[in-house]
This record gives sequence, C-alpha cells and structure tokens, in this order.
Amino acid sequence: MIYQSNIDHDAKSARVKLEYLIKEGKAFELKEKKFTRSLRQNKAMHKYFTMISTHLNDLNIEFVYEGLNDNSFTMPYTPQLVKDFFWRPIQRTLYGIESTTKLKRNELDKIIDVISGFFAKKGVYVEFPTKDLMISAELENEQKNNK
Repeated sequence: MIYQSNIDHDAKSARVKLEYLIKEGKAFELKEKKFTRSLRQNKAMHKYFTMISTHLNDLNIEFVYEGLNDNSFTMPYTPQLVKDFFWRPIQRTLYGIESTTKLKRNELDKIIDVISGFFAKKGVYVEFPTKDLMISAELENEQKNNK
C-alpha cells in the first residue's frame, strides 16, 4: 500500500502498520514511491509528438539529418523524430534521465515549456494536449475501430 507522508491519516496508518510488523517480527521492505508520469500523460506526450510533427510537415518544414560522412538529407518529421531529437535531449540536459518512463509528473511541464518556447520562436505554436483533447481523440479512435 502507498502512504502519503504529508497526509496525517496516511502517516499515522503507516506508523501503525510498521509497528505491527516490527512487533510481530515480520520481514518487510520500505522504499520511497516516486510518482512518475501517468498513463494518460504518456498518451498525451505521444499525441504531442504527433501534433508537432504534423504541424511541421504541414508547414513544409523538413527534418535535416546531418551525420552520415558529413552528408545531410531531409525527410518529413515523424513523432519518433520529435521525441528523439527534441524531447529526449532536453530531458537528458535538464534531469539526466534517459527514459521518458522515469520522468516525474512535474518534470514534464518544464520540458514542455522549453519545447514550446523553442518552436514559438520559429512561429510554430502547438499546445500540449489537454484532457478534453485526449478524450476526444480516444472517442474518435473507438468510432473508427467500430466501423
């Protein structure tokens, strides 16, 4: 069970449980629970990557890859390119975290701010998906799948 230490009732319940385990000589494990992003936030992140890549492609802005023997080539943006070449480097720089699954909920906001600011300077405005937008997208997917 997860107890919130900043909630009096939870803290008291945790103490009672801990004291019981000690009194009874039971084995137990204590570890800190880190609140990482939720499944809904994960879906919203990937929707955001899709929205950015679609918007850039609609503006005929192509991704330029430089790195094959000093040769470069261009290609349309994909959600994966947005994640790998925009999101992940910012995430690494700010938090030293490689995987998006390790991000805490509040860390997402800072990364979104940095990316939004970067694109805004280039005249590209894409807002992070809201809860309503995500629900609407889920309903659309359900309707498509039921046809």
